[in-house]
Formats: sequence, C-alpha cells, structure tokens
Amino acid sequence: MAISSPTSGDAYSLGVRNALIGKGVSAGDIGYDPSKGVTVKGQTFINPDKVYQGSAYTSSNNFNKAWDAYQSTLNNPAPSSTANTGYTASVQPTANPYAAYNPYSNAGAQNPYNNQIADVIKAIQVMASGNQSYDPYSSPEYAAQQAQQQRAADQSIRAAQETMGSAGFGRSTALGDAAQTAQNTANEYMQLQVVPQLIAANQARQQQQFQNTLAALDPLLNQQSRADNLVQQGFNNSIAQGQLTGNYVPQGANEIINQLLNLKTQAEAKGITADQRTGLSQQADVLRNQLASLGYNPTQFGSNVTASQASQNVGQGMRTLGGQEMDENVRQYNQNYAYQQARDAIKDKQYQQTFDENVREHDLAYALQKAQLAHQISNDAAQLAISQMNAQTSRMNVTNDNARAASTANFNQLMDVWKASGKAPAGLEKFGITQGTSFGSGSNNGMSEELSGLYSGLTSGKLSADQALSEINGRERMGFTTKEDAANMRAFVQQYLEGGSGQSTPKPQQPAKTTVGKSATELLKDWETDPTGKSAGRAKYDWVQWMTSPQGYSAGTSYEVWKDKYGPRLGG
Repeated sequence: MAISSPTSGDAYSLGVRNALIGKGVSAGDIGYDPSKGVTVKGQTFINPDKVYQGSAYTSSNNFNKAWDAYQSTLNNPAPSSTANTGYTASVQPTANPYAAYNPYSNAGAQNPYNNQIADVIKAIQVMASGNQSYDPYSSPEYAAQQAQQQRAADQSIRAAQETMGSAGFGRSTALGDAAQTAQNTANEYMQLQVVPQLIAANQARQQQQFQNTLAALDPLLNQQSRADNLVQQGFNNSIAQGQLTGNYVPQGANEIINQLLNLKTQAEAKGITADQRTGLSQQADVLRNQLASLGYNPTQFGSNVTASQASQNVGQGMRTLGGQEMDENVRQYNQNYAYQQARDAIKDKQYQQTFDENVREHDLAYALQKAQLAHQISNDAAQLAISQMNAQTSRMNVTNDNARAASTANFNQLMDVWKASGKAPAGLEKFGITQGTSFGSGSNNGMSEELSGLYSGLTSGKLSADQALSEINGRERMGFTTKEDAANMRAFVQQYLEGGSGQSTPKPQQPAKTTVGKSATELLKDWETDPTGKSAGRAKYDWVQWMTSPQGYSAGTSYEVWKDKYGPRLGG
C-alpha cells in the first residue's frame, strides 16, 4: 500500500517508463534516481507516486502535467540569472587606449550595468515580498523521504503478516488494522515532521539567496558609478583638449576612427580579393556615416585616403569656436602684414621719385632739406605708433598679471586643502605630488614647501626662471637636493615658463645654422622644419619674433623666457 500524496487524483496505474516510451522518448534516456525520481537525460521528470518491484507508477493526470512541463522546458529553456541562482558573474571592463577610458560600447549607449542592477533590484523586491511559491510535495527531498517511509511501512506490514499468519490470523481484521496503523504512522510522520523541515530548509535557502543577491548589488553599483565617472572624465578631457588645441574630438569618434584605420589596413593588405575589398569598403561607409552623425568630417578618412594618410588625420577633430577665432586672427595678421609691406614699398618709391624731382627742379641741398623734413615727420608718426604699442603691451601685462594671480590663488587653495584634509587633492600631480599623499609623509611634504616657495618667487618677480634653474642645479650638484626632487622642481619651472602646458622635458633652444640670420619672411617657411619651431610646439609668429628680436635668440634668451617677458603672443 503506497503512501498517499496530496497531488494524486486517481489510481496509480500508469507506468511512467512505458508512458515515456510511448511519447517517443528513447529508453536509454530514461532513468531513476532516489533523490530526483524518474529522469529524462539526467533531468528530473516526475516524482512517482509509487515504486513497485522496480517500476515507477503515477496517475495519468500527474503524468500529463509532468509531460507538459517537460515540453515547456524544451521549447523555452530557463536562463540563468541572479534572480534564481543567487550568483553574480564578475564583469571585467575593457580598457580603451584613448586617454579617457570609455567602457560604453558605442557613442550614446547607456551604462552597461544599468540592466544588471535593474534585474538584481527586481529579484530583491520579489524575494522581499514573500511571494516565492514552494511546493514541498514536489521536491526531490520529499520524494526521498516518501520512499523511505514507504519501505518502513511495507516492512511493518510484512512483519504483521508473518506474525499473525503463523498464529492463524492471516485473514483477520486485526491484520488490516495493523497495516492501516503502519500506513497512518508513515503518513503522519511525513506531514508532521518531513514537510515542516522541508519548508524550514527552503526558507533558509531563500533567505541566504536574498542575502547573496543583496550583497551582489553593492559591487554593481560601484561599477556603474565608476563607468559613469570614467565617461564623464573622458568628456572633460575632450573639452580640455579642445580648449588647448582648438580641435574637439566628440565622444565615440576615436573608437570609430580606430575601426576605420583597421579596415583600411586590411583593404591594403597583399592578396586581398576585389570582393573582400568591396565588403570592407561597405563596412567603412557605415562607420563614416556614424562619424558624420557626430559632426566629424568623414572625408579625412574617405575611400580615396590611404591608411597612412588617414593615420595622420587622427586627432584633428572639429575646429572649436576658439580655434576658428585664432585662425581668423592669424589671417588678419597675415593680411595686415602683407598690406603694410606693400604700403612701405609704395612709400619708398614715392620718396625716391620726390627726391629725384627736387634735385632736378632745384638742387641737391634743397632735396636733402625736404628729405630731412619728411624724415622728421615719419619719425613722429613712428613714435606715435610705438606709444600706442606700449599702451597695448601694458594692458597685456595687466591681463597676464591677473592670470598669474588667479593661478597663484588656485595653487595656494590646493595647498590649503592638502594641509586641512591631510590628503593631497587632484591637481597637484603636475607639481610632483601624487593625489592622496599624506601631508606629513616624508619627502612629499618637503617638496610641497619647496614648490610653494618656487611658485611664490616666480609669480612675484623676485626670482627669474633662469635664476631658479641655476639654483636647483647647484643644490643638486652639492648634494642638498636629491636627483628626483631636482627633476620635479625643474619640471615645475619648465611648466611655469610654458604657461601650464604640463611639459616636463625642456624643448630645444638651438635653431639650425641655416636658419640664423634670415629675414622674417624666410623664417616663416623655416618654422615648418626647424627643430625649435613647429615640431617643438612653438607658435609660428611668436617663433619668428623670437628669432628676429634683439632680446630673443641673438641675446641668448630661451624661447620661453623671451615669450614670458617680451613676446607679442601672436599665435599661429
């Protein structure tokens, strides 16, 4: 007599194995496990209501339900997620070679952790609501206990049969009562002991799953915040780069450009077929359309541009308003310079014609007297122009002093934050101080005082850059300063000379011999190739003025010192 199950609705007369074979399941795929019940390909199919002489039986109603569930799992396999496993796979972000790391797969994409966090929160809400259903009667643990209690009940019945049969009571009602008692005891144990234990164990599992899922939320939130911060940092870097260079590269453009360069390299490889090249060209067209949608000029990477040429166009980006304004200023300067040269040539010719005419009509003395008067008038006009330039230079010096004062205030503010918080804030790295360094920690503390004194001396005018570098070199030579600290201080002075560009390696100051002594017009062309010109990052017209100025190269003054003290800052 089998232990009754609350799910059974009719007689347990259906053999599970035969029924599965009748549904087309291979006999080799059918098995039995005491902890799982009848299995198909190792997966639980049904917990039989009765196992008799090695065969599993159930009702047709229960079999049909199990078969429908089995078919459903074949058509819609359940995905693994944190909601039903309590496990969160670790995600490793991919590094981007660009200065600002961008973990998003493409421009405009949302944070990749948003969906994961939403799934985890949804799973936590479901767990917290207590709406998770659990049927202990369909669990493998219940089936195992049921089989064990059935064996015990069968043994008790057989023992009663043997005892009463030997006494001649094999057909008495007492035997039936003993069998029913054994069966009732087994059922009572299942209901009062096994089922509560299974429910308690399931609740413990659900609670542990809830805690595991809750614990997985914090790392995901941290990764989400980090991804957002890195994208924002990349955007800020692009803006800062655009302000410094006049060229802005929109978010996502670098990744598209890298893909385009890769396609061009493949298309130029030896042995590639025409069909393969056509396929690569079609892929490149899609990427160029994406660049155009970002406002980037895709013709720099057009189909008629080689991979080598395209690689030289990387980083040009889109001209910013500041860059366009600078271009316009350079254009106007060139125009005015050419116009002034033409006017000077006309005046020289007119002067010579007037002088010759005065000599012809009068005499040489009269011509010289007229020329002297005209020269005096020109000198007066020149003095007026010089006065106007001095006034403009004075205004520029005031602007520069204000900028330096603001820079000094910013440096002092960072130092105050460091002293107050005990940890170096961001912004001091370019002065040799690592972010997060404790204020009282070793050489960094001394270095902060050194840099602070250097900065105050340079900005106040009490100490020139040349004097500062000479003193740093002397102190290093005498052993008063370590080589590392001396290098940091020289980098600090160099950065001050270059207006905060962050360059730590001195730029060349010795032009090519073929460049020295040339006119301004000739120097404009040499700026492209001279090592101290374009390749050193010097502005074209500032470099020409340094080469020709009496206080510049000929006086032995470095470009940075000359520009800081005398330079017109024309740009270009």
